[in-house]
Amino acid sequence: MGYYDTAVVCRAGHVINDHAGSRPQFNKKFCPQCGEAGLSACEHCGHPIQGDYIAEGVLILGAGPSQPDPYCPECGQAYPWQAAKVASGAEDSSGEPRMTSRGTPARRNRGR
Repeated sequence: MGYYDTAVVCRAGHVINDHAGSRPQFNKKFCPQCGEAGLSACEHCGHPIQGDYIAEGVLILGAGPSQPDPYCPECGQAYPWQAAKVASGAEDSSGEPRMTSRGTPARRNRGR
């Protein structure tokens, strides 16, 4: 039987290490893509951020980093990367892109 490892994800949602427990040598305090701090647990309840699935004796080739969940499965609060998307108007609270009346994704107002 397998288990989910812990992930380290930056506040912007970049996966730093989706095998934080089993491969800690790849953990970083800050994201190499954007410089944001890395998190390994929900800031609200402390539940570990779900990483990759580990199945003993099974090797998966070619899989890239997993995408982090938008919400904590333990307390339901938005992780920082999802909260930023909702606050910016890029997504609604369900995680779906905001749509225009024509059915196309809404663009963010960048103050222009």
